Amino acid sequence: MRNNGGCAEVSRLSILPEFRGSLVSLAMFRAFYRYASARGIEYFCISVPYNHIPLYQNLGFMHFAGPYFNKLLGVNLSIYKVRIAEGLEKLRLRPPRMWDYFLQPLPGIG
Repeated sequence: MRNNGGCAEVSRLSILPEFRGSLVSLAMFRAFYRYASARGIEYFCISVPYNHIPLYQNLGFMHFAGPYFNKLLGVNLSIYKVRIAEGLEKLRLRPPRMWDYFLQPLPGIG
């Protein structure tokens, strides 16, 4: 995660195939949201391939730009963005157990 004047770029995320569809991605974003909030970062931006768009929409991300062709990866990507406070609010509206999970302190981060 890189902080660029209040907007952090989240990049090069990877989850092992056996953990896809589990709470691992939510756990990663729990850490990202908490880390960013503690450092005054207001937005996350991410370049997303078409097949990952639903995951990021569920985390509160909205389409910002694209699609564009990434020559290095050989795929079309779109840029999605979320205001961290809105992303946390979207997660708060999920089942209470999930919201409680996001509110727990993170060791070393707060």
